[in-house]
Amino acid sequence: MKKKQFDFKSRVQKLRDILSLDSKTAVLMTDKKDVLYFSGFSGTKSFFLLTGSRSFLITDFRYFERFEKENCFGELFRVQSGYFDDIASLILRLGLKNIFLDEAKVFYETVNELSSRLPQVTFEFGKNISSHLRIVKEKDEIDIIKQGAKKTLDIFSKVLNFLKEGISERELAIKIEIMLLENGFNGVAFPPIVLFGENSSMPHGEPGSALLKKNQPVLIDFGGIFKGYCTDFTRTVFYGNPDFSFVNMYDKLLSCQMAVIENGETGMKAYQLDGIARHCLDKESLGDFFKHSLGHGVGLDIHEEPMLSPFNDNEIKNGMVFTVEPGIYFENRFGIRIEDMVVVQNDKLNVLTDFPKELILIKQE
Repeated sequence: MKKKQFDFKSRVQKLRDILSLDSKTAVLMTDKKDVLYFSGFSGTKSFFLLTGSRSFLITDFRYFERFEKENCFGELFRVQSGYFDDIASLILRLGLKNIFLDEAKVFYETVNELSSRLPQVTFEFGKNISSHLRIVKEKDEIDIIKQGAKKTLDIFSKVLNFLKEGISERELAIKIEIMLLENGFNGVAFPPIVLFGENSSMPHGEPGSALLKKNQPVLIDFGGIFKGYCTDFTRTVFYGNPDFSFVNMYDKLLSCQMAVIENGETGMKAYQLDGIARHCLDKESLGDFFKHSLGHGVGLDIHEEPMLSPFNDNEIKNGMVFTVEPGIYFENRFGIRIEDMVVVQNDKLNVLTDFPKELILIKQE
């Protein structure tokens, strides 16, 4: 039987304490990443019901064997007739009167189907119920993320070798997906972003049929899922010889990204980190071209708390993992983004994606 890697019992107890669960109150998790976090179950169809004293992994016959092989935490509740009928029966049998649901993650169908079957039960909604725990990573989680980050950098160094005149954005994106799978990743954390030339001015553009030409910037943003945890990494390189203006703007953006990493520390608020980058770019007369937030947490989900935006007041704490990715975008000209994953340790921001950040020039053949 597979050994449990994480202390699920401790995670579950912490959530019980946060929500003050008792014999009549429970939380029903519907998001598969939350189910994975609290039970270790990786199947795609499941629910996790947590009461004041018991934990139930709810799934159907397709995943009974997986539950055993993954040595999941909690009691296996076998769905026999249908999910909603059986979950309602379980709730009735346990005598529960109040059920917490995450309003940001639960589907209306789930609420409607269960409430219609359980008129005597009160459903209460909270937002990001699990984020209080997931926002700070445990040592074993950080170790996995570090491994994934290193593998991501190994892939990127090989990706640069494919930058030849005539390759298309889509072709390179496909190569990245294949390389992730070939190097131990379970899949992509998000569809790779590969943009050439003026296409790089779109912060979340999609790879298309554009072919790489001489003297163009290349923006590459990708990440994989390694042992359940995501990675995220961006570099903007140049194929050929950039002009002074491009190099100057790249260097200014890099100095502002480094200012965040060097000055960020525990006790600060997420919006203050975002503010460091914004203030720095404003001084360089580039603030108007920085149109998204500074970064986001990374873990089981590619985007999770803390969100480094002007509106987020999460306190920066040791154990947090997030991206620092300022970017500047000039419509129909080019864009530049430099992104690193960092982990907060010893009260400072420590870079996980330690790849050279000076502008990389790809030699034209």
